[in-house]
Amino acid sequence: MQAVGCLLYLAMGTRPDIMYATSKATRKNQNPTYEDWMNVIKIFRYLKGTKYYGIKINKNINIRVFVDADLGGDTESMRSTTGFVIFMGSAPVTWYSKLQHCVALSTAESEYYSLNECALKCMWLRNLLDELGIKIKCITINIDNKAAIYNSKNETINPKSRHINLRYHKIRELIKENKIDLKYIKSQYNLADGFTKYLNGTMTRKFKDSLLFKIREY
Repeated sequence: MQAVGCLLYLAMGTRPDIMYATSKATRKNQNPTYEDWMNVIKIFRYLKGTKYYGIKINKNINIRVFVDADLGGDTESMRSTTGFVIFMGSAPVTWYSKLQHCVALSTAESEYYSLNECALKCMWLRNLLDELGIKIKCITINIDNKAAIYNSKNETINPKSRHINLRYHKIRELIKENKIDLKYIKSQYNLADGFTKYLNGTMTRKFKDSLLFKIREY
């Protein structure tokens, strides 16, 4: 659907608050139902009601990172969704909401996959800033899963995680090199929550306000 393409353009450019809903819509592009089309209409209605919101960039280069994951949220493939957002100051500069490549067997595992994906994006940003003459020593990633933090910092072989592909253990190397650090936060403070699941009305407004600023109405 061309409508979904338009939404994806906005979601990837200036409207991170619709990233999850749009990502869900793209999965139905091949054989959409009436319900799928109604969900797309809802996104457009939401955009119309929030058209004066946008990203506000300032001089603050302090980096904040939040990562999250659901567990088997996609009912067809049973794969989980990785979601994260990286801020510079108060402005989100990159964000992500996408199905993971394989089925996770636990919440800790899906969060671990998300951490690795997020850490790689952090390294991309770190290298980009380095080329611009801005040195970033260590980037802290905020996450609401203690088991994922433990798995990332502990290199011993765990029977519950020995099946995880080697490509997902890059996070351990980055932590050991002091390029990435992890911090536990409570779920209600995780700003990546809206990139992995639908939120209720109140939480949707809070999610939007954490990402965007309202500009002057003309």
